[in-house]
Amino acid sequence: MRTHISNPYFQISEQNIILRGSVYGHNYIVYCLNQSVNVNTYYKNVGKDLYDCCAYYDRKLCRTVSEFQKMSKERIEAQAYNSWMDGAHS
Repeated sequence: MRTHISNPYFQISEQNIILRGSVYGHNYIVYCLNQSVNVNTYYKNVGKDLYDCCAYYDRKLCRTVSEFQKMSKERIEAQAYNSWMDGAHS
């Protein structure tokens, strides 16, 4: 895990983001970091090209961009919604 309980936030840069979307009124980003493709639904811009993301609203989608490119939009949106629900239950 990238976080500590006292600080559940981690940062990513704009160049790590490979997709943006919205599902059931919740915005999400899909990003690559540390050989993993993840989705996050609780993030905010904290400076030029820099985002704070909450780990409670984060889910791993797959290991590589090529695996991600084979995923259906429905699967990505389902995982995005589930990441929102994970965070809401934390």
